[in-house]
Amino acid sequence: MLPMYTASCFGAWNKRIIRNRYILFSLFFFLFPSWLNAAPADKTLTLANAIQRSLSQNPSLKVFPFRYAALKGQAQTAQLRPAFELGFDASNIGGTGNFTGIGGSELTVALSSVIEMGGKRSARQDLISYSRSVIDANRQVESLALLGEVTRRYRGFVPISAKSPMFV
Repeated sequence: MLPMYTASCFGAWNKRIIRNRYILFSLFFFLFPSWLNAAPADKTLTLANAIQRSLSQNPSLKVFPFRYAALKGQAQTAQLRPAFELGFDASNIGGTGNFTGIGGSELTVALSSVIEMGGKRSARQDLISYSRSVIDANRQVESLALLGEVTRRYRGFVPISAKSPMFV
């Protein structure tokens, strides 16, 4: 006959498993995050490091590569000549009298394009060049404003150390 286990036998087993999992979870909860968040003791934030990080990670400066890409596409479009258009026209199809059927129909094929005069293409290219210089100036203004703000905040930053009067 097979042994029959009762609920009280499994109750002690479940309590032991729950207790072991609780201890294991507690160890990971208290020890593991401290390993992840531990920073080297000699790592200090310098002004040069703060400027470099702010220039590379600031969201207001991340828009400029997209603006340059849009201008590159506009420059390619500005260099193009006007397109040629091919058109077909049919008239007097299915007429009456002497013009019945297809025999009296007229078919016209047209090829056309716009002739640019007065330096319009070079004016479009100059506009793109001007827009590029405006974007460059805006980028420099944003960068200098950011550098000024980082410097101002860095100069006002006082790191807390063991030598400060707070810990004495």
